[in-house]
Amino acid sequence: MARYSGDSVTLRWFPADPLTWKAINQTGYVVVRYGLNLKTRLYTDSVVLTPRPLKPLAAADWKNRFPVGDTIARAFGRLATEETPAPVNSLGDALHRKDLADQRFVFTMLYGSLYPAYLSHLALRFVDKTALKNKLYVYLLRPAPGRLLVPVGAVDVVVTTEKPSEKPEMPEIVTKPGDRTVQFTWDRKAGNYWF
Repeated sequence: MARYSGDSVTLRWFPADPLTWKAINQTGYVVVRYGLNLKTRLYTDSVVLTPRPLKPLAAADWKNRFPVGDTIARAFGRLATEETPAPVNSLGDALHRKDLADQRFVFTMLYGSLYPAYLSHLALRFVDKTALKNKLYVYLLRPAPGRLLVPVGAVDVVVTTEKPSEKPEMPEIVTKPGDRTVQFTWDRKAGNYWF
């Protein structure tokens, strides 16, 4: 996903599955921006926006970077950093470890959707502050060079910086006095809040 906010372009992504997530966390992500000329349909330039691959914070960095009272950061740090596993002695141990990895992945992605500001620390969000107005860009996100044990391809997204993406207004919350009922309403644009 991508959004132009007037002074920057924010990219956000999630890996497809726990194995892909674990593999790319080892090598990191590379973000490349290409300018695109609409008349000639040719790329005008390319810039590697991540000279060093984006990688998630290590377990110690989660503890040092955020205050003790930041329970959301602590939860992300715990979910996103894998402890050294004990040796697998049986099929049951292996299946249990896989279940834990699946759960860690699902909860991390869920919390990432709810608290996107932390995604930068998980290497799942990037803000391009060098994007110029009135341009058309193609952003390429790919794994950094390295030994990946799972096949992973690159993905690209086209972004125009002609006008900023508008955040929809917060939906109105309606209550009826005396009946203790709260009615929530929203529209399909609600997903734009979480970027």
